[in-house]
Amino acid sequence: MSLAIFNSFLNLSEAQAIVAVANQRRTMVSAHVLVSEDLEHALNVGVDDIAHMVTDNPSDELIDCVVKQRVYWIPTLEL
Repeated sequence: MSLAIFNSFLNLSEAQAIVAVANQRRTMVSAHVLVSEDLEHALNVGVDDIAHMVTDNPSDELIDCVVKQRVYWIPTLEL
């Protein structure tokens, strides 16, 4: 399942509900991120993996959170 969590499609409570139902069904949730704020929100709702790379500079604390939560990150780089 892929979520566009923080654009006009889903608000925070909707994203949290989707992650909760996915967890009940033992289904992984992937979030597509563009900036660090998206990454932070995705981590806060408990996604399992992150698709793409943020275009700004994520803080060390945010990267630590990715590692501590054992979230997979699949970067997509443009050439």
